[in-house]
Amino acid sequence: MSKCTICSSRKGKRTCKATGGSVCSECCGTKRGTMPGCDDTCQWFTPPDYRRPSMAFPKMVNRDGDTMVFSRAAYGVRDFRKVARVLRAIDTLHVDLRADGTLAADWLDRPLTRKEKKASIVIGPALLGSITVSESELVLECNSKERLIEGVALVESACAAMLELPPEVSFKTPEEVASEPGDDEDDDLSPEIDREILKRFLDDHYEKQWVNSRLPALRGKTPLEASRTDSGREKLRALIEKIESRQHLADDALRYDFKKVRAILGLDE
Repeated sequence: MSKCTICSSRKGKRTCKATGGSVCSECCGTKRGTMPGCDDTCQWFTPPDYRRPSMAFPKMVNRDGDTMVFSRAAYGVRDFRKVARVLRAIDTLHVDLRADGTLAADWLDRPLTRKEKKASIVIGPALLGSITVSESELVLECNSKERLIEGVALVESACAAMLELPPEVSFKTPEEVASEPGDDEDDDLSPEIDREILKRFLDDHYEKQWVNSRLPALRGKTPLEASRTDSGREKLRALIEKIESRQHLADDALRYDFKKVRAILGLDE
């Protein structure tokens, strides 16, 4: 693939009438409408007065109340088989061998019960992080710095002799992840696609993670656990109404409809 005819550094993925060659998505976006021949006859053209609506991220915390930061620790692996054997022996790790020969492990807040081990979908325990292991690398990923520290302690206490220390550690906020340029041919997503991506994120957060998170407002119980009693359901209704009342100041795209969560918790009766 040829280089961008404007910056001469990135890959030129878009045919450009104005330059007569190919340009990268970044130059296409920044130079759009400023060069002769760059007009609405081009499929990539967007009117100059177009502005993507502001969609600032809400402050997000995990089930422990820690600020969400995508955290990663990568180790070199000295002995894949020994690492795999040791990880399988840790009862809070749910380990699977993938088709490509790598190992994938879910780090849970408690061991799985016998019934849960046989189930195709596990709802009970909360996911604290994930571990992937190849012949050359072990990667631990969590959603907060505090949780990464706990995960590193777990991994190193069991596998330190089989890994290359110290690990390479990196952190990214949700805003930094969202602002990273993609490598797709169409990097400039429409507002509609932006909103759909955010909707799916909120759906996953509330319908899969939040309902399984131990909340101080529920005296350490998860919403699913609290929903088993009349008093717990009353607390859940009040909690959800409180969350909804705080959403009125947010952008429409950041407002979550709790109808599905109410159905999951049996509150829509």
